[in-house]
Amino acid sequence: MQTRIDELSSSATELQDEMAFNETKGIKASVRDYRKLLSNTRKQTGLLETQNKLYREQLVGLDKQSEKYKQIQSSIDGNNQSLRSLRQQAYEYEKTMRQLNVT
Repeated sequence: MQTRIDELSSSATELQDEMAFNETKGIKASVRDYRKLLSNTRKQTGLLETQNKLYREQLVGLDKQSEKYKQIQSSIDGNNQSLRSLRQQAYEYEKTMRQLNVT
């Protein structure tokens, strides 16, 4: 699952880089570009939420002071930080798409 999350993240970065490069050439990003980013972001969000669910299941019965518990909790915390960032990105993509549809 982590491999797929990493692939999606890499794909989003590539698309953002392409959009930035096109912008330097005077080619504005389109609603389609932002739809691709939004779709990617939603996929990442779903995978991270699923991964967190699996991690939480692994925590059941573990001693909270154990190294294994701390490692899993750290992964959950990292995913939660990524989820907050992805939700912010999704909001920004949706906002930009609305603005592009108005113009």
